Amino acid sequence: MKTKHRHTKESNRILRLNPQEITDPNLVVVDFFMNYHLKNVKEAMWEWLSAGLTSSNEYFNTGRERSNLLFLYENIEKLIEAAYLQKRRADRRAKKLNKKALLSNCTKSATNQP
Repeated sequence: MKTKHRHTKESNRILRLNPQEITDPNLVVVDFFMNYHLKNVKEAMWEWLSAGLTSSNEYFNTGRERSNLLFLYENIEKLIEAAYLQKRRADRRAKKLNKKALLSNCTKSATNQP
């Protein structure tokens, strides 16, 4: 099921990545997995979801637990932004390659005509 959300140009703006990470988004992926093991991320995200969906819980009682959750959130946001950049750049490369292939085919067709 889709949620209703108005997407604007602003919603695709990169907010957390620094200039070096914008140049090489893979740095964020590497850094993320240096800080977290996949199992721990999955467990933390499940706790996060549970805490967010229930009003009476004791998952994040201490400041340290809440701080760790915020740190995870910020890094997930960076990871998503890095992945977004990688996809956008791959899409642009594919578009350029398709354009070059189309031009090449047109040129070949034009030179093969009698």
